[in-house]
Amino acid sequence: MRFRAATAGSLVLGAGMIGMASFSPAMVQLGYGRGLWAASLPAVAWAGTGVVTSLLVRRIPHPLEGPRPVALFLVVVAAGQLLTWGLDAGSPLWRVVLPFVLAGLGTGVLNSLLGREAVAAVPPDRAAMGSGANNTARYLGAACGITLFVTVATHTGADLYAGWNHAALVAAALTLLGAAAIALSPRGA
Repeated sequence: MRFRAATAGSLVLGAGMIGMASFSPAMVQLGYGRGLWAASLPAVAWAGTGVVTSLLVRRIPHPLEGPRPVALFLVVVAAGQLLTWGLDAGSPLWRVVLPFVLAGLGTGVLNSLLGREAVAAVPPDRAAMGSGANNTARYLGAACGITLFVTVATHTGADLYAGWNHAALVAAALTLLGAAAIALSPRGA
């Protein structure tokens, strides 16, 4: 069960969040008319918070393990995604950056948790397989998530803001559905 939760969590995180983070520079540059530095702020806020959080997770006295923490921190990521909903031409840039910080907190915990769970849940002589499956799931999710987010953002709504809002809801829904599937999965399965 731990292996499946880790693999599913990696797939969901890739599909739900990496697509959003990858499109955010285009949204800031094209939607807000900002330059390269401002356009990189949401992705840097997300990645930077994720790195710092993943380094701090090891300070938790009891290790996080099993499907429940995976599902819980996917909900944290989804909360960050949902907070980007409702953008329009008058929204300040912090309305994009701060939700990415929240999503980065969840992503940071998940980055440290998912890889460890994938390796710890298999026999020691299969650790490379566990790690490989985890990375494959994340990259597959990212490839699908980027494609889905860009397609929804650029082909729905009257303008880029409306497209972003639709895509943000789709990304958050994917993340929440993944969290629910992991949390509700039978223990013996």
